[in-house]
Parts: sequence; structure tokens; C-alpha cells
Amino acid sequence: MPTPFNRVVAFAGPYISLVAAFLATWLVAKANALGIPALDESDLAQQIASALMFSVTAVLTWLGSAEWLKGHHVQLAGDAAVEAASLAATAAAPSAPIEPPRDPALDELLALGEDLPSDEEEGLLAS
Repeated sequence: MPTPFNRVVAFAGPYISLVAAFLATWLVAKANALGIPALDESDLAQQIASALMFSVTAVLTWLGSAEWLKGHHVQLAGDAAVEAASLAATAAAPSAPIEPPRDPALDELLALGEDLPSDEEEGLLAS
């Protein structure tokens, strides 16, 4: 039985957050991706920027993962409610077939015992 995708996200989400935070921090330190002037690896501003980038990235990716899991649980609850309703409807369904309503005028015509014309005869009569 394969592992459900929500379990993978729940397990890997925090690790993905850390990897994304390390990658963002590396980009700030090495590539100066933010374009901050006079930012080098030994500067205090770089250390602060790296810590801030790490924290913001980790928190935002974790929040995204948490919201996805919350939405997935809401979807699962809705699916369970639909399935329970369908099972209840199936259990309450009558066992005998439902007869269509009868037309009394048609019953009177059928009681006369007359044969109905075939389709070919009706076509000739209509012409």
C-alpha cells in the first residue's frame, strides 16, 4: 500500500523548510541576491541578513505546508461526510422496485382489449 501524499508532506515539510532556508541564506551570503551594497561574508550586516533570511524562509515554507495539511484535512472530512451520506442513502433504499404511477385513462383503454396498431399501420393512417 503506497504512503498517502499528505503523510509525505507532513514528514518532509519541516526538512524542506530548512533546506529552503539554507539555500536562501547561501544566496544572500554568496551571490548577494538582494543587491545590498557593501555586503560581504564577514560583515555583521551579512550575518543579520542571513539570520533574517533563514528565519523568514523557514517560517513561510512551514506555514505553507501547515496550510496545505489543514486544507487536506478539510477535504478528507468533506469526503467522509459524502461517503457517510451515500452509505446511509443506500441502506435506506427500498428493496422492492418502485412502480411508475399508472394513468387511469390508459388502464381503461387497455381493459377494452383492443390491439394497438403497429408503427407501420400508424404511418399509413397518418398519411
